Amino acid sequence: MVGKIPRREEDRLSAKNYLEKARQSSAAMHLAFEEGLWNAAGENGVRCAIHACDAVTVAIGGVRSSSKNHEDTARLLAEVVKGKDVKEISNRLLGIIRMKNPVDYDPRLLRKKDAQRVVKDTDSFLAWVEGRISS
Repeated sequence: MVGKIPRREEDRLSAKNYLEKARQSSAAMHLAFEEGLWNAAGENGVRCAIHACDAVTVAIGGVRSSSKNHEDTARLLAEVVKGKDVKEISNRLLGIIRMKNPVDYDPRLLRKKDAQRVVKDTDSFLAWVEGRISS
């Protein structure tokens, strides 16, 4: 049996701040990518995705994950947000989050193609979040 995801209640108005953090991380991700800083692009992509997830779960459910396991943010997304596309988008988020360990803790550096995938998936996820929050 899967346990309950640790969460923290948040004022729904704070969703805009999480979204702004996501947008700033996205901008940093793109700048890093343009400069050929693949690891920095990956790091900022992961941060962007986590902040964007917090934005949408706070906006819709008034909660965000407080788990030490970042993968729980994707599980919370699937629990809080409803819709046909949520399973697919939570899997995309999970793929981005799973880049955190290679980016932050592995000795190898990201390759350009890895960074491209993070940028593409993060852009797609952020656009989805912005659409869900504004609708």
